[in-house]
Amino acid sequence: MPEGELTRNTSNVGSQSNKKEIYLNGSIQGPPDTPYAGGRFYVDIIVVG
Repeated sequence: MPEGELTRNTSNVGSQSNKKEIYLNGSIQGPPDTPYAGGRFYVDIIVVG
């Protein structure tokens, strides 16, 4: 996946259920003008509830 690209997928939208499924994944590279330059942050969040 390209750096800085985030994807979000939701299911059961508009259904009678209050269930939410959110999948957020991607990689973010630190801004070049910060101490985190060159650092990579990997995000992998799954929320179900």
